[in-house]
Amino acid sequence: MSPHRLALRTLMLGRPRSLLAMLLIAASLCVLDLFAGNIASIRARLEYQAVIGERLGHLIVMRSHTPGHSVLERAFSPDEALHVQQVVRAGGGVALVAPQMGVSGIASTGAGSALFHGEGVTPIQPGKAGSLPDFPGKLSSTVRAGIAVSASQARTLGLRNGSNLTLTAVAADAQTVPMKAEVVDIYSTND
Repeated sequence: MSPHRLALRTLMLGRPRSLLAMLLIAASLCVLDLFAGNIASIRARLEYQAVIGERLGHLIVMRSHTPGHSVLERAFSPDEALHVQQVVRAGGGVALVAPQMGVSGIASTGAGSALFHGEGVTPIQPGKAGSLPDFPGKLSSTVRAGIAVSASQARTLGLRNGSNLTLTAVAADAQTVPMKAEVVDIYSTND
């Protein structure tokens, strides 16, 4: 007897049991499919948030950390940074090159102050040195010193969209210069 005929015969002999088993298998497969779709949706949303919302991009180029070297020795010189940008732009599929740097310091509104840590972003389009294009996210070329602040930091300092504050960052190789900034976005960190 062939295996197909044997399977069909088994199904026909125990109809109620077989029907229930097939329904349970079908329901289990549906639940697995829904779960996989939910996971794929969450991953897509996290990718969009990291790449577009937080402007981290798909590729970050950094110098490797060597024990015993200072932060200044790990930073790219202006010539090295230009060379890295040219190499990255020459690669296929590059939409935007956005040099970034980590910044830490004190944010002050005059009424209060708080420590901050953030990322400084200056996107430069090929062929347009120093231009700040509009690209996805809340930062805009119309506000040169625009910043996005977390909701908890905004509560601490009493900030809202359009508020002005002074940022003072510490650099090991340069004099400390305060910078005026305007809040262009307040984002929630518990999404």
